[in-house]
Amino acid sequence: MLSTGEINVIRRGCSELDNSGLTAFTLAAVHRVLPVYQVYTEMNKTVRGHGPAHDALVAIARLLRRKGGLTPEKVKPVVDAALAGLESDLSKINRRAEPNLPEAVAVEVITAVTAALNGWKTSSFDERFQAAMSALEVDSLWAEETAGEVVPWERLTTQFQQQVRDLDELRSVDSATAADIYRTVSYRAEREGLPYLYGMEELAQRTH
Repeated sequence: MLSTGEINVIRRGCSELDNSGLTAFTLAAVHRVLPVYQVYTEMNKTVRGHGPAHDALVAIARLLRRKGGLTPEKVKPVVDAALAGLESDLSKINRRAEPNLPEAVAVEVITAVTAALNGWKTSSFDERFQAAMSALEVDSLWAEETAGEVVPWERLTTQFQQQVRDLDELRSVDSATAADIYRTVSYRAEREGLPYLYGMEELAQRTH
């Protein structure tokens, strides 16, 4: 569990970013844990929202970097399609009588991505801050339920430190360096998602 002080560090850092910087931070936070959702959809073929969610996150990231001639008007339908898929998947998972740990962490990731996408649509600070908190909750929940067997408590600390690092870098963005920093933060978060991919695959093997 994060302390109140640690939560306030993230909240304060988010409040110091402009709208684009906050979006870039949130995208990185949720993209880092997104492999949990990917593996879960491979385990459960009726759950299909990972692809559209990934596409929406990438579209927003490209919009931030002014790539591909994207505009908010072009990205919004992609985001809306992703949100519909996320809502459908969440409903399917919640109907299960006895949810297990893979489902619990998948729900947390779905919650994080939903908050990130809604936060982008509405420019909501609270939604985007909540997305970062839900991403951290993935590790917290996982470590509590497995007593450190699959995901050690250290990874919650690591993810927290990764978020703090991103906040520090994004705080210093100016118009000349913005695209480069957004790209660095985004690509790095994807690489940092590998432990979640491997951990979820191991968890899936243990629960089947």
